[in-house]
Amino acid sequence: MLCAACGGGGASGTGGATSATTGSDTTSATTGGMGGSGGAPLTTSTDASTTGSMASGTGGAAAMCGDGHKDPGEECDEGAKNSDTGTCTTMCKNAACGDGFVQTGEECDDGAMNSDTGACTTKCAAAKCGDGFTQMGEECDMGVMNSDTGACTSTCKNAVCGDSLVGPAEGCDLGAMNSDTGACTSMCKSATCGDSFVQSMVEQCDLGMGNNVDTGACTSMCKNASCGDGFVRTGVEECDMGMLNADTAACTAACKSAKCGDGLVQAGTEECDLGMGNLNTGTCTLACKNAKCGDGFKQATEACDDGNMVNGDGCNIDCVASGTVLLTKSDAVADAWYAVTKDPSGNIITAGVVSVANQGTNAIVQKQSPTGVVLWTQTFNGAGNGDDAAYGVTTDKLGNVIVVGAVVTAVGSGSDVWVRKYDMNGATVWTQVYAGNPAQVTYNDFGLGVATNSANDVFITGAVVPNVTTNAFDILVAKLAGLNGTIAWTDVVNDTNPNPLNLAGTNHSDFGFAITVDANGAVIATGSIDNTDLSDVWVRKYQDNGVSFTALWNKTFNGPGNSTDTGSAIATDAAGNVYLAGSQTIAGGNLNTWISRLNSAGTQVWQTTASVNTPLADEALGIGVDPTGLVAVCGYFTQANNTQDGWVQKFSAAGVAIGAPSWPQTYNGNAGSDDAMNGLVLDANGAVYAAGAESTLAQGLNALLVKYAP
Repeated sequence: MLCAACGGGGASGTGGATSATTGSDTTSATTGGMGGSGGAPLTTSTDASTTGSMASGTGGAAAMCGDGHKDPGEECDEGAKNSDTGTCTTMCKNAACGDGFVQTGEECDDGAMNSDTGACTTKCAAAKCGDGFTQMGEECDMGVMNSDTGACTSTCKNAVCGDSLVGPAEGCDLGAMNSDTGACTSMCKSATCGDSFVQSMVEQCDLGMGNNVDTGACTSMCKNASCGDGFVRTGVEECDMGMLNADTAACTAACKSAKCGDGLVQAGTEECDLGMGNLNTGTCTLACKNAKCGDGFKQATEACDDGNMVNGDGCNIDCVASGTVLLTKSDAVADAWYAVTKDPSGNIITAGVVSVANQGTNAIVQKQSPTGVVLWTQTFNGAGNGDDAAYGVTTDKLGNVIVVGAVVTAVGSGSDVWVRKYDMNGATVWTQVYAGNPAQVTYNDFGLGVATNSANDVFITGAVVPNVTTNAFDILVAKLAGLNGTIAWTDVVNDTNPNPLNLAGTNHSDFGFAITVDANGAVIATGSIDNTDLSDVWVRKYQDNGVSFTALWNKTFNGPGNSTDTGSAIATDAAGNVYLAGSQTIAGGNLNTWISRLNSAGTQVWQTTASVNTPLADEALGIGVDPTGLVAVCGYFTQANNTQDGWVQKFSAAGVAIGAPSWPQTYNGNAGSDDAMNGLVLDANGAVYAAGAESTLAQGLNALLVKYAP
């Protein structure tokens, strides 16, 4: 340090100093140099030898930075160690951030230019990302809070979409790969269905939140609406069952609701579907049902179809029109069938006559299958080689066949009542012959009708001549034991009309033509009985008491012509109603067919005369009731040329004749001569088997069997 007045001495002397006055300052020096004392007045000199410090001696030295002493005004002085990069600078200032020198522990020092936003911070640290200060080149600096997932990244960049870093407001960030069609959108949102962007390979569509709907063009799963996705697109699809869509299901493969007429057969719902080819008259109806009998539509293979399962109403359950001829057998095996029945198996049994040379006529019985196949035939010739005949036939519950008729037992004798029982194979079980008056062999007796009950007993009716005085026929009703044909009881019915001339052989005759047994075991017989008007229809109901009978009621019916009236056939239904068929003489005319229904007490419910040709003779000879309550009647009618044709007619349960085209059915043989239906039987379905005779050109009179649809 420089002084205004300094003193000095040798290395080993003393000296003193006097006060010196320089200007206005006064300095006293009492200390000498290193080795002496004393002093001399200090004079100002420009001579260099009088100014300075000595290595040895006495005297005062000027203070200076770097002398190793901390002098006033100095913060430090380490002498030769003073260094601007040390703890004490060359200006004897303590090293400090901001002194412009980079000391130990400092990364930089720009002095007064230190700045937290500059290259060197106020803490003499080199500016850097992460120091908490935003310097030039940085967008941000949050210090230790810098994070690639935060608002300021580890590179002191503000977090932005597209920097490949997922910021706090971002769901993703793939940098340059951000794309609205990728996994991360241009807005750094994770691609999701409903964000309005279609992510390739992931989504097929995206209409945005609220617009993606399973019933729209783009589903809630961002898939293009398509048939088979399980969702019904409004206005486009009718249905959609997903994997269950099938052309055979309720929803087709084209997402159309299955419907008849679409050309596709839906399992469990449709039987067929020809699309536009569906026709009620074709193989597949408009209801997609296979054409079949009973569907109400007439297809090419059907004669009719009324849509119900009822026989006898005009169109039957097999779609055959009522009255259609199903079987015709004209057979010279017999001249005529007088009666027909069926066995429990539905086989048809006919009885009649056949002409045999030198034997007159023989009785004949034949069993056929329902289709007309002959199963067996039996004939019978009486010992008298006269005219023998089978007039009535029935079966019992076991299928045995019982036939009744007339047989000439000796040459020159009259006929006797003949009854024979065959087993189901046609073998004879027993034969019985009965005479009305055994003492008078020349009289004729006839068995005309036969029936059985649930115990297989046999009941017959016919005509016998028991009284040689009157020589007239009386009605015979008898019960025979089914086991051997022995008589259990008989009832011989004679009219009360006296012989007006009281002459033998002129008394009116009475006949029993038909007999039946109702569901309760009551026996009902019908025929004709003489009254003052020649004959009336006769009906009597019996209670069978085993070996005796009780007559429950007796009815007669007189026709409008007060002439010949006859009950030719009888039947009953399950309720015990009685149905009669025969003829009555019209006023001033010929015979007319007559059909009537009585209740179980014998009260007439209705009657009808359904003649085909009223002015000429017509007769009803057979009757039956089918399972639906319809009544079938057969017989003959006379044509204008006075030849007879076979006739079959059905009536309602109320007695109203069923009309064309079903009924009546008539039969005219090829000879153009007399034909007739003498009896009928109905099968379980109501089909009519009518048996009779026809005149043929080649063979004369032939037995005839015709089957008509119900």
